[in-house]
Order: sequence, then structure tokens, then C-alpha cells
Amino acid sequence: MQMSSHVRLLDASEPDHDGPIDKLAFELVLATRLKAGDLVLCTAGDIVPADGVVIEGTAVLAAGEPLVRRGTRLISGYIVLRVAA
Repeated sequence: MQMSSHVRLLDASEPDHDGPIDKLAFELVLATRLKAGDLVLCTAGDIVPADGVVIEGTAVLAAGEPLVRRGTRLISGYIVLRVAA
């Protein structure tokens, strides 16, 4: 299973937003740059880049727990993931 080397990193200081998910501001960063507490936007087809907790979103995952593991694929929808320690 190949993971993307880049992820959509959201601004953790402003986790709330108004409007549709496609209007969220994000920065493309290397997945290796992620650290605990970072917020990552994952959309349908993405493979989750790190272990974490879903804090927002509705998605069908290849797993069914609130703690999402690195390597889990999103089947549909989106999630905002807070990267775990």
C-alpha cells in the first residue's frame, strides 16, 4: 500500500470554519513533517498518513473506530484528523 508523500495540513489554531470543506485553507506538506496535534484533512481515496482521532467529518473508512490508524483508506467523505502522539 503506497501512501502519498504530501498531506493537507490545516491551521490547528483555527479548527472551526464556515462553509464547505473545499474552501478550507491548507498547506501541502510532507507527511514526514507531521507531529502530534497537527490537523490533517483527508478526503475520499486518501490513505491516512498518521494515527489520530477524527475530530470532524463523515466518512466511510476501512476501519470502524474513532482512533484511525496510519494506512487506513477513506472510501468516501472526508475527515479532519488530529495526529496522535
